[in-house]
Amino acid sequence: MINFKLLLIGLVLTCIFISRFAYSEETKYKNYTDIGPIEKTDLTIIQVVSDPDKFHREVITIEGEISKIEYEKLFTGRKFTLFGLEDTNQNTINVYARGYVKEIKKGSEVRIYGRYSKEKSFLFKKHKNIMKARKIEFL
Repeated sequence: MINFKLLLIGLVLTCIFISRFAYSEETKYKNYTDIGPIEKTDLTIIQVVSDPDKFHREVITIEGEISKIEYEKLFTGRKFTLFGLEDTNQNTINVYARGYVKEIKKGSEVRIYGRYSKEKSFLFKKHKNIMKARKIEFL
């Protein structure tokens, strides 16, 4: 029984060690968020927020101002940027981008192209009105 417990502990520690160091270097994974021009759209944040079912799982383009910004790192070493995109009436869509997007500053006007979800679980939290950015353009 003691040998089984030691074997199990060794297996768990090995898994933790491998997952921790396999992705610890930033060069081990690709940053999927591109920076560049995006075609203009007439879609507004209030349209998306007021009818989330209509846009759920759709790829959309939206414009707004950056409100809050958070840089996070998963236990695997993967980095991402989470920020709020607001319109003039403080209606907000949460946006996440893979990698640390250092060009983003609070108050910046941006256009985002990506997939919208009315709700998504991410890092053990549920986020409402969230969009995964595929491309970001600074206006």
